Amino acid sequence: MVNKSERKTLKALIVDDEDFVLILLEKMLHQLNIQTYSASEAEAGLLLFLEESPNIVFCDFVMPGMDVTTFYRAIKAINKSIPIVMITGYIELMTNKMDNLDIKLDYVLEKPFNRESVIAILKKCFPDYIDTK
Repeated sequence: MVNKSERKTLKALIVDDEDFVLILLEKMLHQLNIQTYSASEAEAGLLLFLEESPNIVFCDFVMPGMDVTTFYRAIKAINKSIPIVMITGYIELMTNKMDNLDIKLDYVLEKPFNRESVIAILKKCFPDYIDTK
């Protein structure tokens, strides 16, 4: 385990067109000392990604504007190792679409989600940095 004083600050990008989801995830991540950047559309999220270089991306599956598959591929073209967490209330639709496009999902966060499901994903991605105490 890394000492708290030696830990780097984790940064998360949240892209969702629902204010409630943005606010909820921001609150959960801030409680874990993760810095957040938020956007309500994929285009703005992509710009934030380029400007802020987050360590993880949370992205809604259904949003207006840029198609989520285009957004996903753009992020992975810039940084293929960054974990992307797809947020969805349409798990079967999302899985079928991504499978048909031969896109391997990193993580899925199904709505409605809770703090424990977010923490479980973060622990898989950053086992030395997530302290839930």
